[in-house]
Amino acid sequence: METFELSDEVALNKLNEELLDGRHSPESLMHLFDILQIENAREHVISLYYKLFCQKRDENHGKPLTREQVNEVIELANALADVKIAAQHGSSEDTLKALSNPCLQLPVDSKNVNLYYSSLSSKYKNSPEDFILEREDLAQIVVSFKNFSADDRNVFELNQALATNNNDTIEIVLKSICGHVYAEENIEYYIRKLKDESPKDANQVMRSINDVNSQVAKAFKDSDELILLNQSMLTGDSSGARLHLTNVISSNETKELRRELMHRYIHRLLREGAQRKRPESEVPTWYRHDFPIGSVWTETINHRKSTTKMTPEATQMLSMNEIKEILEEENQLFDQHYKSNEESVKKSQQALRKFLEHRRKKHLAHLERQRQLAASKIQTSYRKYRHNKDTNSLKSSSAPSLSLVRKFVGVLREGDRGADELEIEEAKSRVTQLLHSNWQMDESLRELDEKIALLIRNRVNLEDVIAHKDKIADAAEKDHLRLGSTRKKDKERMENLEQLFFHLQTEPTHLANVVESHSSNSKKQPDASLIKDVLSPIFGYLTEKREQYLFARLLTELLMRDVEKMSPSDTSLPSSSVFFISQVFESLADSIDGNENQTISNELKSFLEEEGKMIVFNLNPDEVYKSMYNDDKVTIDTAMNDEKVKETVNSSIEFLAKWSEKFSAAMLKPDSIPPFLLYLCASLYDMLRLQLPATPSHDIRKLTSEFAYDVYYSHLLTNEKTLSKLAVGNKVPETAKHKLESVVQFVGFAVCNKGYGNDKWYLTSLNKQIKNIHEEFKNKVASKMFDCNLNEIYEMDEFTFYNPSNKPKLCLMQKHVAAVLKYLKNNAKVISKEGGSRIRNLLDSCKAPDCEGDRTIVLRLHPTAESPTTTQSNEAFARAKKFVVDLLLSECKGTTVPELLATKATDNSEKLHDEKYNQEKMPNIAAKQAATEKALQELESSGKVTKSDNYQAVVTDIANDIRLVTRRRRERLEQKRRLAETQRKLCNERDELKKRLTLYEEYLDTCLQNLGRTNKKSIRPTEGKTAAKVKKERKSSESNQKYTGSAEKLTKKGILMDIAGYATPKSMSKLNVEISSTGKKGVYSIALIDGKENFKNVTLDFQDLLRADYSEEDRLVVGETVSLNVPNAIEFFNKKFHNI
Repeated sequence: METFELSDEVALNKLNEELLDGRHSPESLMHLFDILQIENAREHVISLYYKLFCQKRDENHGKPLTREQVNEVIELANALADVKIAAQHGSSEDTLKALSNPCLQLPVDSKNVNLYYSSLSSKYKNSPEDFILEREDLAQIVVSFKNFSADDRNVFELNQALATNNNDTIEIVLKSICGHVYAEENIEYYIRKLKDESPKDANQVMRSINDVNSQVAKAFKDSDELILLNQSMLTGDSSGARLHLTNVISSNETKELRRELMHRYIHRLLREGAQRKRPESEVPTWYRHDFPIGSVWTETINHRKSTTKMTPEATQMLSMNEIKEILEEENQLFDQHYKSNEESVKKSQQALRKFLEHRRKKHLAHLERQRQLAASKIQTSYRKYRHNKDTNSLKSSSAPSLSLVRKFVGVLREGDRGADELEIEEAKSRVTQLLHSNWQMDESLRELDEKIALLIRNRVNLEDVIAHKDKIADAAEKDHLRLGSTRKKDKERMENLEQLFFHLQTEPTHLANVVESHSSNSKKQPDASLIKDVLSPIFGYLTEKREQYLFARLLTELLMRDVEKMSPSDTSLPSSSVFFISQVFESLADSIDGNENQTISNELKSFLEEEGKMIVFNLNPDEVYKSMYNDDKVTIDTAMNDEKVKETVNSSIEFLAKWSEKFSAAMLKPDSIPPFLLYLCASLYDMLRLQLPATPSHDIRKLTSEFAYDVYYSHLLTNEKTLSKLAVGNKVPETAKHKLESVVQFVGFAVCNKGYGNDKWYLTSLNKQIKNIHEEFKNKVASKMFDCNLNEIYEMDEFTFYNPSNKPKLCLMQKHVAAVLKYLKNNAKVISKEGGSRIRNLLDSCKAPDCEGDRTIVLRLHPTAESPTTTQSNEAFARAKKFVVDLLLSECKGTTVPELLATKATDNSEKLHDEKYNQEKMPNIAAKQAATEKALQELESSGKVTKSDNYQAVVTDIANDIRLVTRRRRERLEQKRRLAETQRKLCNERDELKKRLTLYEEYLDTCLQNLGRTNKKSIRPTEGKTAAKVKKERKSSESNQKYTGSAEKLTKKGILMDIAGYATPKSMSKLNVEISSTGKKGVYSIALIDGKENFKNVTLDFQDLLRADYSEEDRLVVGETVSLNVPNAIEFFNKKFHNI
């Protein structure tokens, strides 16, 4: 151990001596390294070792090197040598690994690996064999790339690749920098361009690439023109040659071209073309065109493009340079010709100047006319500019001047507005009449259909059916009802009605109370009657956007009351409001839905065409098995093992899956959700988010989509009117209804995400459709809600649905108003529990207007006045405003309201005033000025206006009316359009009803004809015992008949079910029943006799029995006392009284 330490120390001293002397030899250093047992020493790095040893000794201020310092130098030198080896013989990854050596302590970034590799490779390229970069050099290189961006790295790599002709790297880098601009076929042109420019940044590279692309595109364009020019030359087409030569020369800005020598150029080129041999066959050849950075080739027939050399070349065609030479030769020939004929040329030029002077004067005259026209246009544009400026000032100014208002006051003339309002009023009245008559006719046709069904089963007389038909036909011709007039004594009643209907529309809590009370009381009329007879008239039958918006607010109020009762554990909405809203959509579908859903109609039509091809539709294997084999004790597994049953069930599953997906896709089309439903869904979503903040959003979307399906979409497929229109012969088969009901039920399960479990394993294949339909409904209904704003759906909110200057009108039938009032008065305590509330006072004071006949009345809705003083003040303000407008329209002078009232009127103003406002109370302008001043004084005393600001409040209000004119006109046009569309739909519906009536008439006419033929046969005289017997039976049947029997006997026969007050058999045994015919045909009297006393008399119409039988009812209660068994009672009366 001591010997080893001594040798180590001797070797270090020897090394320090050599460093001190400045002399060394590789052999001595390697020998010293062996003594020091330094195994990683490299002979080819000896010079670097020595250099670094000297630097380390200098750092030690001449002190000898220690063993650790020697090892440190060796490791550093080896690391530097590794960097050189990696740069010369390795890859970029090897270089990164070498630079990352801890000995070097370099801030290496892996993103710059290619930059390091390229820079070091260039440094070591052509360097001496023993040259090695030191650590400071490497650090300088690494640091130089530290702040390089991605584009800087790309540009550096591009320049390195250009220098080394590495085309693959060039292509990769250009794609990274230029992206979609890069064109692979132009790579050679890019390289030439970039080598010449040596780009410094990515922007320069992009400019160069774009420049190359432009040059290549231009070269191909010039090539096409040159080909066409050559083809024109070869065919002798002078006009084509002129056109294409002009295009080529103008594109290249050739200095050889002189426009005045164009005819000489064309002549020369055509001669050149004639001298060249045209190709004998149409063999494709390639035309070469040279441009500054290369050449392009274009196929001469189909004009295909190529950037690489193509053969065979079109040698018979002139190149661009050859054409330029020809032009230059023609220029020289012309110059020589000009010099030899200079005198004659001067004379020609003099004549030409004279012609040009005449032409110039003519052109100047034309320019003068153009200037005048331009001046006129400028004046018009200036006036338009001034008008737009004034319009913007009027719109933006909070206190517009009277002078500004005067410029626009003409739009406040009453002519167009009055005509529009009259037209709207008449249209609303007509819509009301059509709605009433259509509903009445549809109901009558339903009753006629039932009577005909009874007629077919011999349950009703033909005369009764024909009489009912004639009644409908008469009503169908009397659908034009007159507009009711209001007498002076009715004005107060009308005022109260207008206020009542306004507050019922705009304050949804009142009617919401009625609906809630109605839903909780099952004894009241059906929901459909409440909707159709009460709510629909109050909201104007939903024929206009305003009424639809207010009705939607009512339903939203009902939803909010139910939602407020929900708790976080609830998984579904309360059924009361959902059921009521569903009935609203079902009863008022035409008014709410707007246009027919054409997509669903098309799918329904296809469904009705296809469903008949499927004979058996049944998803229950046991029922299918029973129908096939008459075995009702079979299990599901056994049934599904039967091939026929399995085939039937599987085909039914496929049918259900196919049409459920089709119909759900049609329901979710972008335009399939009406605004009314969208408003309700969006409101419900917001309510649920507020009421159930902890509930996940997907659950709330699920509830909303379930609501949309339950109240609206589920009715689309089962709408009787739509199905009748699409079905063949307007008759929908019962099988189609059954299948549609199955589809509706299945889609409802899917919307609720209810699938099939193990108990119905044979239907689990439908779970895929259930999941898809559920997600589609949930997401698409939600997306509609997310994209909408509640105030934008109807373009109004609770503050903008009422305009005092244009009161909304409600056209109603007088009897409908009376019916609504009666219902509301009966439910006054439900509407408002407070006896002295405004709505209760209005209800108590309202009476139906006196109108003769069945007419319509017009209600101009408005709220109640806050107080009499407020009413008077508002009336004075409106009167003053109207008078100021009248004075402005009469062109009275004045820049402020006081000046307008103080200035004496001119004759022209008086004339205009007389033409427009010829009134006895104000025969002239002075009288109107005095009335205006009086009204303004009243307003000033109440504090509404002040003279100090020149009555600015009046002027501002007039400006507001002007601002709203365009909007009001647009609203009136939209109102007329909607009413016309509603009227068109109602007329079409009426035509369809008349067609139905025509079909019934044809059927009844056929019945009459058949009856006539039967009667002709029966009137032949007959003799003998048979004839006498028939006459006797007829006479007997026509006379009054009577039946008397005990109640107990009739009960045992099943005719009599029970009698009120006689519950025991013992009491029934004492009661006799006497049934006798009355003077009216088909009407019978039933007398209940207890002993000798007549206990009860009731009347039975045989038609009631027949209707009950048609409706498949087993029991009929007569006079709230006698209960009859319907089938047995019909049989009894036919036998005892009808001889059947």
